[in-house]
Formats: sequence, C-alpha cells, structure tokens
Amino acid sequence: LFHKLLKAQILSTLITISTINDAPWLDSIANSSLSITEDTVTQNAPANISIYYWDVEDGKTFANISVTTNSTDATCVNNSEAIECSPTNNYTGVFIVNINADDGTNTAYLSYEVLVNAVNDQPYWDTITNQTVAITEDTLNQNITIGYQQYFRDIEDDKNPTLSIVSDNETNVDCGMNSLDIECNTTGNLTGSFILTINGTDSGY
Repeated sequence: LFHKLLKAQILSTLITISTINDAPWLDSIANSSLSITEDTVTQNAPANISIYYWDVEDGKTFANISVTTNSTDATCVNNSEAIECSPTNNYTGVFIVNINADDGTNTAYLSYEVLVNAVNDQPYWDTITNQTVAITEDTLNQNITIGYQQYFRDIEDDKNPTLSIVSDNETNVDCGMNSLDIECNTTGNLTGSFILTINGTDSGY
C-alpha cells in the first residue's frame, strides 16, 4: 500500500496473540483462624474452599482437588467444595491441612492450620469393689481412708476430683470431707454398717 502524500510504503501486519493456560492460585488462610471442636466428626474448615480459588480462565471452578493433613489424629476430605474435618476422640491442638487444586493442567497449593478446641469430657468412676473399713461406736472425727480419688477418671484431669458427700443412709452417722479423706462421727450407740453416696466433680478442664 503506497501513500501519495507521504510518499511512503505502508505495511499492515496481522499479529495473533496465542492464549496460554494461566496458573491458578489459592488465597492464604490465616493460621488457626479456622477451628473445629474436639470429639465431633465432619466439621467444615472451611465450608467452601472455592472462595479461596482463583483462575483467569475458569474463575472459581477447579477441575480436581486433593486434601491431606499432617496428623494421624485428624482427617479431612472434600465434599462438594466443603473441607470436612474429623479429629480422633480426645484430640486437641493444631493440625495442618494441605490443599492441591488444579485447572486440569496447573495446580495451586495451600497449607493452613486448623485449631481443635477442647471440650470438657464427662468424668466417670471406675468400679470400686466393696471394702470393709472399721470405725468405732460413739467416736467423733474418724477418718475413712479408701483413696476414692484413684477411682475417679477424667480425660483432662485424671484422679483429681473434688469430692463431696451426697448422703448416707444412717441418721446416727454424720460424714463430711476433710481434704481427700472422709471423716465420720457416730452417735446413738450405732453399730453395724451404713452406705455413703459420694459425688466426684472435675475441674472443668
């Protein structure tokens, strides 16, 4: 093509820009900003992983995703873009979730910490075999030392209860706690046997 005024030859060229597959990426998740609860299975962390996924070509849609953790005490799986995590019983603390999400060609990687919050587990008593403990008729402040605390079981604070006397079945016996010992007073010429009901309370954690 010749331009008369400029007396110059003008060359037109068609340039085609070929597309490439841009690598996707995952936004970061602050460590321990996601948490789940001890002794509870199938908890979301997070509820929708796609909100953290970005891809120039496909937006929020990934082709494949894999989920692993660094702990044998916690497992996580992808369920319709929710990352569902389940800790083993009585596990608390922090574990790491690893996410690999790809667009079919390139892969985005993300690791983040999940906090497992503790709950106060229900304490229980081991079976206490029948024991014979002798105290004396018409005598005050007699200790019954059976070591009840050793039968008190608690995940968080084992063998360390706060003991209290709930009741006894004999009106001529008055019992109370003196540290970890049970202290009883007998009156009215009582002989024979009586039954104590003892309550053990944990520390809360």
